[in-house]
Amino acid sequence: MSYSYEEQKKTLQEIHQTLIENDFLKKCQIGFGTFLGAYRQKKLNTSLNDWDDLDFEILSDNFDEFKINVLSKLISKGFYLIHAHLVKTGEIGSLTVGKGKDRIDFQIIFQNKNDKCYHFLWHGGVEMVKGLPRSYYEDIKKYELEWLTFYGPREAESYLKDMYGENWRVPCKSENEYKFWEDDPGIPWKFKYKHYKLIKDKKLEELLNVGK
Repeated sequence: MSYSYEEQKKTLQEIHQTLIENDFLKKCQIGFGTFLGAYRQKKLNTSLNDWDDLDFEILSDNFDEFKINVLSKLISKGFYLIHAHLVKTGEIGSLTVGKGKDRIDFQIIFQNKNDKCYHFLWHGGVEMVKGLPRSYYEDIKKYELEWLTFYGPREAESYLKDMYGENWRVPCKSENEYKFWEDDPGIPWKFKYKHYKLIKDKKLEELLNVGK
């Protein structure tokens, strides 16, 4: 998928405004490659390439509020549902929406009784779970991205090292260079097991209880 840097900035601005209007900015922090761009160059990664999408992270405890107060507003502004991945327990682990040609991933972060938070990704029919410090989602601060203010982990470089390895400062030259499904770069996956359930269209609308 090829993205336009200028169009993606407009999409980012719309999301930012919606988060502000609904008092949800602190509960929907930038993550993954979007946080990498904010910390490394204060710009989206599409300022360097044409293939990186937008990534946000939401604690599972806040997801219902997101659906009611934020997702419904985004849909009213022309955003549309693409698909969701369900984790093995049946809960949504990742929700993908679109605006024009842009793709936005909202990763759901699950908290446990220990000191870890968990995020899920999928590749080749395998569900992968990575455990990260709770501080990445509880001890957060403001960051500038495209002249807008978002929130992200205070321990920025530790987060980026855990996600992308020691060479996180060096931009990838192609979309396929970062093989997220492998145990390196970044910290290894805690669990890997056969599970893949993707829902979309009417089933997704019904699960989220939102319209198109």
